[in-house]
Amino acid sequence: MSYFTKVDIQFSHDAPAFDDVIDCVRAQFDRERFGVDDIVAELQRGWEEGKAEFNRLECSDIEGLMRRISAKFPKSRMCVRGIGEEWRDLWLREFEAGKIVYSAGPFLEGKSPSYFRFFFGSK
Repeated sequence: MSYFTKVDIQFSHDAPAFDDVIDCVRAQFDRERFGVDDIVAELQRGWEEGKAEFNRLECSDIEGLMRRISAKFPKSRMCVRGIGEEWRDLWLREFEAGKIVYSAGPFLEGKSPSYFRFFFGSK
């Protein structure tokens, strides 16, 4: 099973050097479950071009990685927009100093995705 997510990345200031980010990726993902080198390569593309595409990474995976990176570079605000496979899987997160300072989207902590509430009702 796979899950595809498109991601846009923006920075409030100049992006930190990508070489300084690679250790965060390797620390975040287990080599047994994820193709870490593939994640590094695609994140580098996102870092340089502002757009990346990940397979097998969901919002929570990307969010955890960006929190880790943000904590390492506390003076830079990172803005991430994700578009997943589900019709309403659209989300925004802004990170600063390792914390989420803004979030919008269906997969927020403690809430059912709006896509499922729409079709199956809320619990």
